[in-house]
Amino acid sequence: MAPGRFLTILGAWVALSIIVAAGFLLSFWPHHPHSTLGWLLLIFIALPLAALGEFLGDRFIFHSDLGASLSALGSGFVPSLVRVLYVLIVFLALAAIAGLIVTTLNATGWTSAL
Repeated sequence: MAPGRFLTILGAWVALSIIVAAGFLLSFWPHHPHSTLGWLLLIFIALPLAALGEFLGDRFIFHSDLGASLSALGSGFVPSLVRVLYVLIVFLALAAIAGLIVTTLNATGWTSAL
């Protein structure tokens, strides 16, 4: 890979990561990293973490067997309500998993180091 192309990819990665990290910071306000390591981890992990969230949401909401059967229900109030409840349940399940991960990191002292 040419050095110019590598720098372009790295620059795009950092720029997109800063944008996504800013969104993470806004959603977790007033909590923020307290060390240089924490800020670096936030910036470099924000983009893959957001991409993983998008992938899991897409996989479990739109491309699952249950999601396909809910999509086939058609239009109307009740099918829409069922689809919204399904998305809400999936979101809450993923949020609970993320909460368990953060709680575990808090219990082991990892987050206080960041």
